[in-house]
Amino acid sequence: MKIKAKWLLITLAVLFGSMAFASPATDLFHQVKIYLQINYNGFSKLDLAAHLKKYEALLEQACAAKKDTCEFEVARGIINQMIAELEDGHTYYLTPEEYEQTRQEQSGQVSSTLRIGIQYNRIAGSSDYVIEKVVSGGPAFEAGLLRGDRLTAIDKQPFPSVDEKLDPKSAEFAKQETASRAFLTGFVRSGKPFAISILRAGKPLELVMQGKNFSAGELPYWVRVPNLPTGVAVLSLPSFNTRGTAQKLHDLFAQAIAYNIQTVIVDMRDNGGGFVTETVAGVSAFMPDVTLAYNTRYDRKEFSYRAGSLFYLDSSDPESGLALKINKPVKFRGQIAVLVNHESASGAEVAADAVQYARRGVVIGEKTYGIANTGTFPSDLIDKGAIEITHIRTIHANGTPLPDFVTPNYEVKNDLEELMKSGRDPMLEKALDVFGYKAP
Repeated sequence: MKIKAKWLLITLAVLFGSMAFASPATDLFHQVKIYLQINYNGFSKLDLAAHLKKYEALLEQACAAKKDTCEFEVARGIINQMIAELEDGHTYYLTPEEYEQTRQEQSGQVSSTLRIGIQYNRIAGSSDYVIEKVVSGGPAFEAGLLRGDRLTAIDKQPFPSVDEKLDPKSAEFAKQETASRAFLTGFVRSGKPFAISILRAGKPLELVMQGKNFSAGELPYWVRVPNLPTGVAVLSLPSFNTRGTAQKLHDLFAQAIAYNIQTVIVDMRDNGGGFVTETVAGVSAFMPDVTLAYNTRYDRKEFSYRAGSLFYLDSSDPESGLALKINKPVKFRGQIAVLVNHESASGAEVAADAVQYARRGVVIGEKTYGIANTGTFPSDLIDKGAIEITHIRTIHANGTPLPDFVTPNYEVKNDLEELMKSGRDPMLEKALDVFGYKAP
């Protein structure tokens, strides 16, 4: 797509060259404004031109006293507010730090900060936290932390409490929340071993780990589930946002075939999506060959998988052709169940929809996030951050649009509380029940 990119860059150079360059804040805002004017293709009900004009006026008021010294931070707050009102989950601003973290995740490069590899949230009415995700290959994964574990203390010290009587929007509440989360971060960033106290299904355990630099990518992996029925395996698919995800899926399903696995339960809870190439080529390891088309404001494009090769098809683009090649592709033909929750978004929704559309398996869980019918791409900004903009509308190969969200075949609550208390995972149990297995 270099030809189109070249003309886009020329257009932007002319537009940016005509700016007054009054301050860092106004320059940043104008850059975001131009990208939105050129590329936005979402379903927001707002009049985009009027919306941009409204916030441009607010920025002028905010920068009136500082004039040409108005900082990036002033624009960031206004940009975030402006984008939030679009109510479009595929359009958002990334700070320089968030953008760098995203690029590390996409490339799979070693993270620049010490981590243990968990996603966790505070439990309402308590200072404890619950583990929502464990990243494969990280210290937490290696130490044996599991989704649903309740974090109660670090080196015998409880997490700082948060006064829930405070207004959640107040500065004091935010300060206490930050201090509570920073408690664990301090131990991780120290680089020294520390002990995490947990409750697993009500039983106390203590695990020792140490923060380290490891791959920021999230590739799929087999999940350790005690006492699974013979012939069943659970595969965690946390993201499509790391290069190599599709290849890893084919490798894992090759193992399933070799070990005579009849049923694979694909866990896409909290999967926020990622690259369309990794999504389409990856799910083709257990699906009929997948084709996904999409419309921009200017043309139609298509990604089509055939026998290990993913093709990018665009009659107006001389670089269309082979987009991704899978080494030793497979086609798993056993039973498939896909687990989703409200945080399953974008590429995860595309994958779940493909399973339903082809009647390849069942989807179990909660209604998904609601951005399956659009796609996004990042544009670099002068503050070294980025603006992700909804620029495509996804459609099936026959021209019918994808739904905005996926409704499961079997609706089951994503019940972390039950998992914490008893160790039972209702979604997993339902998947086993659908295929006639007994829960472990």
